Amino acid sequence: MLGHRFQLDKRTHRTLWIPFVFNSFNRDNLDLVAIPHSYHEPEVDDKHYYFAGTNAWWVSHILSDSDLVTVFSEIKNTQLQVVRVWGFGSVNTDPGPGSVFFQLLNSTGSYINYAANGIPRLDAVVSMAEQTGLKIVLNFVNNVGPLVRPFALQLADVLQWSDLGGIASYNAAFGGNATSWYTDSQSQSVYKDYIKLLVNRYHRGQRLTFLCARTNRDATAAHDQVGAAANKPVVLEEYGYGSPNNHTAVERPWQLTVLDDTSLAMDQFWQFGTTDLSGGLSDYDTNTIWYNSTAEYDVLAREHAAEMLEKAV
Repeated sequence: MLGHRFQLDKRTHRTLWIPFVFNSFNRDNLDLVAIPHSYHEPEVDDKHYYFAGTNAWWVSHILSDSDLVTVFSEIKNTQLQVVRVWGFGSVNTDPGPGSVFFQLLNSTGSYINYAANGIPRLDAVVSMAEQTGLKIVLNFVNNVGPLVRPFALQLADVLQWSDLGGIASYNAAFGGNATSWYTDSQSQSVYKDYIKLLVNRYHRGQRLTFLCARTNRDATAAHDQVGAAANKPVVLEEYGYGSPNNHTAVERPWQLTVLDDTSLAMDQFWQFGTTDLSGGLSDYDTNTIWYNSTAEYDVLAREHAAEMLEKAV
């Protein structure tokens, strides 16, 4: 079961939201103190309000601090409150200083990359989020197959998501597959150590528990009902439509369902994109909602972010 612990530092009013797989480790080993909450409404920094967010997995994998300023400034300007960013980047061979990776895995174990193209890039993301007042969601692992880029303007025509880390990199180092990873002792030991590293590095105060939901309007409503029954807030964490030409027509009804027909705490579209980086385009796929595409972005990002903030709790 995928969930989040939200960490709140009342001195800095920064909330670092850390996702993890509940069944893959013993939480007691992470020195985390669970503080139960019992309400269906969202709360951030001791305030109750609804909000919208986005996904920008690639933010932790760019090397330029000025590009980080651009990305977080544009997201902040939109009134989006939360950015989901990859907190992992595991490789099996060192790709060199021009590529970001956080962890090298091989048959002898795990090695953390503290060089300029390693953990300091994640530090920079956390710092930028704190400076702009945005919240970040860090996820620790992924398991996705090939991503085809039919309209590729950068990188390769086909990007193997596993090349950027995730369960496949554990399998390559320690054996097994995407299913056995959850019970493989060496994979889980390395995974727990990596989570502990990040939690201890960015650890702050209290934690709240959220549930995740995704997909269509019926599924969104169903998850909202489950959250209400459990008296817990629910997040529509990652949604998108794989066509570069029809995002608004498809995704706007989903957003209106969240806004008008549910009490979901937040929804986060996949994914934010910008053409304003030093190298031109940010990483993208056919789901990308471009900051520079006024007609689409104004509705799915700016308008929706504003209306979620205005929604009465």
